Amino acid sequence: MKKITFKPQICSKWIPTAYSQFYIVDPDVEFDTSDNFWIDEAFQRHLAVNNGVIGVDLAHYGSASCIFQLSETPPNLPIEPWDHIVEASLHVSKNNIHVLNCPDCNKYLSWKVPSGDYRVRVYTALSNLSKKEQKICETQFNPDTGPEFYWIVIWPKPFSPPSIIKDTKK
Repeated sequence: MKKITFKPQICSKWIPTAYSQFYIVDPDVEFDTSDNFWIDEAFQRHLAVNNGVIGVDLAHYGSASCIFQLSETPPNLPIEPWDHIVEASLHVSKNNIHVLNCPDCNKYLSWKVPSGDYRVRVYTALSNLSKKEQKICETQFNPDTGPEFYWIVIWPKPFSPPSIIKDTKK
């Protein structure tokens, strides 16, 4: 695999979205998030994958609080503090990666990267709260969004199937 170079970046972003999801996409590919996108397997892993698009399933209906990191190397965040960790591959055809909300597909982030295969890992925290903990959090957080937090890391890596690294149900 040839070495892919770009400037690593990290940013915090609030993604106003609906339907408990947002997308990480290759905007130069016509992607499809209709009937066969959120299949049972995608709901189980909280991550849907199709040509040119990765859908991130949120714990609540509304917006998402996220950190996005574009890295040259795989992430080295510890696994223990996170409720759920999943990853999937995204092929980038013409040097762009965008983060879009749902259902409008408005662009909230954009990176210029060399074309090639990338891995997208989604770390989720505070998504597995009890009803009592959720009630407490509603006084501190917007009840439409919940307290959960997402850290998404994107780095160059050969294409491979989606995988669950840590499952909240286990």
